[in-house]
Amino acid sequence: MPRLTVQGEDYQIDAIVFDKDGTLIDLDHFWCTRARLGLSALASLAGRGLTLEQALHHSIGYDAQRDRAIPDGPLAVTTMSKLYTILAAILYQHGFRWEEAERMVLAAFAPPMVAPPAAEQIRPLADVASLFSGWNRAGLKIAVATSDDRAITMPTLAFLGVSDLVDAVVCGDDDLPNKPAPDAMIHLCELMAISPSKVMMVGDTISDMVFGRNAAVACCVGITDPNGDPAKFSGYADQVISDIGQIRAA
Repeated sequence: MPRLTVQGEDYQIDAIVFDKDGTLIDLDHFWCTRARLGLSALASLAGRGLTLEQALHHSIGYDAQRDRAIPDGPLAVTTMSKLYTILAAILYQHGFRWEEAERMVLAAFAPPMVAPPAAEQIRPLADVASLFSGWNRAGLKIAVATSDDRAITMPTLAFLGVSDLVDAVVCGDDDLPNKPAPDAMIHLCELMAISPSKVMMVGDTISDMVFGRNAAVACCVGITDPNGDPAKFSGYADQVISDIGQIRAA
């Protein structure tokens, strides 16, 4: 069985399951420009002023002053369809009819969010292709579990150069309950013909860690950025590291 080392601790596992945004690529670099454009267009369409715009920002966890996703907020953890519902609810609370609110979100916020990714928007957080290749050679299977839509996820993996190195992918718009429900992990393990008890889950949010715990994986590894607080993973992660390069095949 392959053996991985994380900060001096050995793990005997058969597969690693990665989150995508904030784990493999820079979440803020990819999503915040999209969110800023979408929220600005939505606020302009609504025409209700700064109070509504601020409420829209807050509702999905977008920090406009720092142009960052709030850690573990909706923009960082949930699916596109749920973001649409959150924003429609804010518009409804500000006096718009529900069907009108939904239409406005799809007309203004959705287009920049679902636009196909471009290479310059993908900023890897490590040498992802080299690491994946090394883990493959060590006998490990690799999967990705993301809340992002498949239409963006698959081109992103291609830009990273890992499409042929990933054994299975579950996306937020697949017909499965979303993280942190364990269904996606169980499905990935079925596709790879391995037990969840032989899996390492790696992600940058508490939701990722709970996802792994709910599926009874072997271990959960939290990723924290330089501005992040490793303490947030206390009680959720077995290990906390700054990037996936700290996971080494032994």
